[in-house]
Amino acid sequence: MNQEPSKHFSEYLIDPHVYTHTHSDEDLREILEDLCHKVKSLKKVLTFLCEDCPIHNEFWKEIEELSFALLGLEVMIITSFVNLFTNMERIDPDKVIQQEIITKLGYEGELQSKDQLLEEFEKIHGEDIHVSTEVVQKFLVGKTKICTPSVYLVCSVAKRLYARVEQALDNVEDSPADESLLKKLLYHAVMLSKCFIMMYAASLDDPDDLLYQKSEESKEREMLIDSMEYHEPSDKEDHVECLNAALSRNKYLMGVASKAIMKPSKFCKIWTGLWYGMYYKLAQETGREQGMFTITMPNERAFQEGVRYKKQQALKAANAQKIDVEVHEMFYIPIKQDELITIETMEDTSQPKSYTTDEDWPIETNFEEYDDTEYIRARIVADFDYELYKNQKNPKIGSDVIEVEALILDFHGGAFMFGSTKKQLKYSQYFATKTEYPIVSLDYRLAPSHKFPSALNDCWQAYLWLLKNSEKYLKIKFNKIIIGGHSAGANLALGVNTLCIQKNVRKPDGLMLIYPVMSCTLNSFAPSLLLSLEDLGLNASLLRQVQENYIPSDFENTNHPLLSPKFLSDEILKEFPICQIYVGGLDPLRDDAIRFAARLLQLGVPTKICEYRYCLHGFMNAARKPWKLKECADTKQNISDVYIKMAQGTFS
Repeated sequence: MNQEPSKHFSEYLIDPHVYTHTHSDEDLREILEDLCHKVKSLKKVLTFLCEDCPIHNEFWKEIEELSFALLGLEVMIITSFVNLFTNMERIDPDKVIQQEIITKLGYEGELQSKDQLLEEFEKIHGEDIHVSTEVVQKFLVGKTKICTPSVYLVCSVAKRLYARVEQALDNVEDSPADESLLKKLLYHAVMLSKCFIMMYAASLDDPDDLLYQKSEESKEREMLIDSMEYHEPSDKEDHVECLNAALSRNKYLMGVASKAIMKPSKFCKIWTGLWYGMYYKLAQETGREQGMFTITMPNERAFQEGVRYKKQQALKAANAQKIDVEVHEMFYIPIKQDELITIETMEDTSQPKSYTTDEDWPIETNFEEYDDTEYIRARIVADFDYELYKNQKNPKIGSDVIEVEALILDFHGGAFMFGSTKKQLKYSQYFATKTEYPIVSLDYRLAPSHKFPSALNDCWQAYLWLLKNSEKYLKIKFNKIIIGGHSAGANLALGVNTLCIQKNVRKPDGLMLIYPVMSCTLNSFAPSLLLSLEDLGLNASLLRQVQENYIPSDFENTNHPLLSPKFLSDEILKEFPICQIYVGGLDPLRDDAIRFAARLLQLGVPTKICEYRYCLHGFMNAARKPWKLKECADTKQNISDVYIKMAQGTFS
């Protein structure tokens, strides 16, 4: 068999644009055989997590989900095995199960026929598994072939996770009443269950995708490589040391916070935090384990408390920032209720009335408090001297208007649930100073109070307002308009650009996508998503929480391109403006962004992609404490330079 993944599977996935260690059906068959042998021992996990277990009452929901997950993993392993045989040898699936899985591999499970597999799949099929019974049936009879490279990758990671579960199981067998050991067992088993959920989506991936192609086979890949820029750490050993130290510290802090955040009063929170802060300083490994345990299996109430606390801390930090630019103003754009995009009108291609007419659309500037369902709060930052026109009753067009090469409209990140223009102010100030262009940013509505497409509506209406009213009310006339954002903000920028193309509105002159969210669905796979199993910031649990909090429960089309831009059609993509994409080498969202860039390039759209190797999601902050990653120090300057190139027409 080809090279096995290293102990930490992020090393197995670090290759940023191609998995050259693609594997044959025989390789996959071998690893599936190994996993089949391990299924029996894994069922012991549930024996120790039964109703008599000391942690059952606290984690009954996770244990219940785990029971379905282990059953599902068993179904998927056997299904993949049968699929390989029916494709290779064209024999009856029941014979494969009887002769190969039961007889040769010594499988002793209850799933001994195709019908039983389908019956069990019906039990586990739910909101986490976006694969129909019909698809599984096609796998079993060989009508649809699983994607060997992607399933092999998932199985390789699953094999590593199996080893951790078995080790934890051995420890529990020696001390069955030890709660800390039972928690560790549950943690590793839940990690394995999340890997299993990915296996279904991975089985449907495209085996001809450029991520699985070797260099000599793919002109598409060569084109992508020519458009990529890499930022390697000058001292990799020092970089990894700093990264691991920061991750360790953040796990410790998360462990402390998990104990304090659920306390009823501020006083109790402080004392609990101090106590566990000291305790975890002495028992560091225990503290780090508690941190990862909290992230992997977040309590719903604790999660909401965490969201509230993070917003408070972000606001406090933002209020402490110094203003170092000439212009820093707030203004409020009235929301046109009759032009709101709804779930029902997302396919409407008619031009907005506010764009086709000269209807007045005045702003407000003096709110102490405002209703975010009636107004969009915007912030303008610029490094030249001018005054926002505040007399809305009789604005004078052409009076003291400043003409600029470009205006930048920026959308903050934060998983659609966090973030603000105030928190983003340090970036806005930097870009305004370095580019000498005005930066407009938005406090779009946040989940879970406001679900999709509320945030998109705010960004879309603000963009329309700028096109028609910037000169009249901001006294700024721009030649070009560039939109962009970080993470969730980049997703919204793509949504605005898509609406421009659909509705024949002036599209932006450039897109700046910084570690973009390309998909809000769990029913698609990209190899780098496996990194989310151990990622501290973009953990698989958080990705699921984002989906549950941002997407309306009655909206089933999570593949809609306004929500998940990776599903945009070629017809729309070929109309895109010039595009710059930034990704981190250890970002779970990396591969979707790379695939997106490759599609744009194939369609002739000028596109560049820049990767900061060995960096996590959100690496723009990583030059500061606690990360102190030197390779990220030039990120803001790099982005500023690209903004200038886009504005001056020298981007290529």
